[in-house]
Amino acid sequence: MRLLLIILVGILSWPLYLEAQEKFSAFDGVEGTDEMSPLFWDRISLRRTRVSDEQKRISWSQISAGPPAIQKQPDSFQKLFETVNKEIIHRPHRPAAVSGDKTALSLLLEPAQIDLRERREITVTLALTNESKRQLRITFPTSQRMQLFLRDPTGRILEKWPESHYFEPIEEVVAINPDETVQFSQRLPTRKMKGSETYTIEASLFNNSQYSRTISIKPF
Repeated sequence: MRLLLIILVGILSWPLYLEAQEKFSAFDGVEGTDEMSPLFWDRISLRRTRVSDEQKRISWSQISAGPPAIQKQPDSFQKLFETVNKEIIHRPHRPAAVSGDKTALSLLLEPAQIDLRERREITVTLALTNESKRQLRITFPTSQRMQLFLRDPTGRILEKWPESHYFEPIEEVVAINPDETVQFSQRLPTRKMKGSETYTIEASLFNNSQYSRTISIKPF
């Protein structure tokens, strides 16, 4: 009797079991599925597969597109670079004196008559006068101010100054106001001179060759 009852219950429950199996097999992406259910893990695996396929398609599209294009610089930038390169990097050197400046330069010797028996050196002076109506500025790259050469009758250099002097490598500017005179002096030895021969002294402002004078002397 008990066995027949069990069989009868099983027969009656079989359609319900089949209906439940159909519902579970048709499940796809239902939210709120219990984590303990096998269907939950099947849904997670399916999502991972879809994400992996999507990443592959994105990576392949990036490779097919190639590297990003480099934007060309506008012409205005190129023109600006050429202007800076021309005006600053390749700017020509400008002389210390501006065209139109009026100056007077004279070369003086002390003493004017040289007695080699009494004088072992002479003083050479360059006197520069600013005759313009604006300030004159002369730039020197070091503390040196003058450059001197003593030449014999054939033009050979007997003495030159400076020979072995040290000058501070500091740029300096000498400003000369209108109608003002500035003198630059230096001593020159006479040990290589001979009496009754004519010598030439060349004097100039250092690094400012436009300010130069020449004078001839004949010691006795």
